[in-house]
Amino acid sequence: MRWLVFVQMERCLCGKKLKKVTVYSDGHVMVYELLDPLELNKWQFQAEFQNVIDSVSRFVNPSCSSASIAWKPRRGANHQSSFALGFNSDLPQFNSSKVWEFDEAYQRWLPVADLALPGESDDPVYAIGWAPNIGRCGNWSGTWVA
Repeated sequence: MRWLVFVQMERCLCGKKLKKVTVYSDGHVMVYELLDPLELNKWQFQAEFQNVIDSVSRFVNPSCSSASIAWKPRRGANHQSSFALGFNSDLPQFNSSKVWEFDEAYQRWLPVADLALPGESDDPVYAIGWAPNIGRCGNWSGTWVA
């Protein structure tokens, strides 16, 4: 049995539902949805995945010391739920910052963008966030990684 250490959690009001993302020290990401806003202890499990697209040996046990999660600000009813995620891990494959978006058609979270520059995908991430689009009042686009 391995011990998981909770690393980071962020909540977001996505449409009419409250969702939360939790990240654990082994690189696992879990997404939950609140069933009833009057019962804050009843979260429904929605998904579990790792921030890695390429396969990683099951004999490797990464240790993430920190993570950063940022939900994308939503504008209008047509925008999908999405968040950016980055790790500070001892395993370089886990440090890649990605944007994850919920695909309504398949009812699952998919990586839609890798935020690292070519050759820099293994750098640890200490902070991640969404930046307002300069010059277009009220619009949000892009992310920043530190």
